[in-house]
Amino acid sequence: MRRAIGQLPGHFVFRRADQKSALFFGFPCTWCCVMCAKVAVKQGGSMRVFGAFALGTVIFCGAAFASTAEFNQRLGACGATTERAKRAVCFEALARDAVGELSKQQVAAAPATASPSKYADFISKAKTNITRDFKDSSSVQWRNTYVSDNKFPVLCGEINAKNSYGAYVGFRKFYATSEPMLQQIADPEDSFVMDKTWPRMCTVITEQVD
Repeated sequence: MRRAIGQLPGHFVFRRADQKSALFFGFPCTWCCVMCAKVAVKQGGSMRVFGAFALGTVIFCGAAFASTAEFNQRLGACGATTERAKRAVCFEALARDAVGELSKQQVAAAPATASPSKYADFISKAKTNITRDFKDSSSVQWRNTYVSDNKFPVLCGEINAKNSYGAYVGFRKFYATSEPMLQQIADPEDSFVMDKTWPRMCTVITEQVD
């Protein structure tokens, strides 16, 4: 076992594996390595416990370090330590550092949560206003919607709703505000009003909705 551990840096050089697997398995297994090292120290550097700890460190701890060379160098230094207790302490320090690095990587890899829109309440109210007379407002479809806030917020985009027969009529341009009286849905047969008001209401894209 002593010889095998001494040869680890030369014959068992760590190669970075799949990052997701390393993050998923690395933290708990590396922590187990720390616990193994503690037991090894308390038992005066038991070679059986120490060997299991060293193997676990090679497999799981290496993924935590950005530099493979740094890990292999530190691993070699620990393996070259002749005194059992000091060798176990060295590996424990290596595993502890790996735990810290894996924690940082897990935080960095976590998806960022989108901050709530300051227009959230307005968007909800505008959608309610524009669909208040629909027969089935729950089936309404939206696309290319955005908030245009020039002098006051306006919800602009395209809307699709069902008719009395339960069939969708097709997407049409619309704009809506927090006031039910100030809103418009394009009429395919008479686009004059929408053509005149759309440029004034929806020219500025302040915030994309969907």
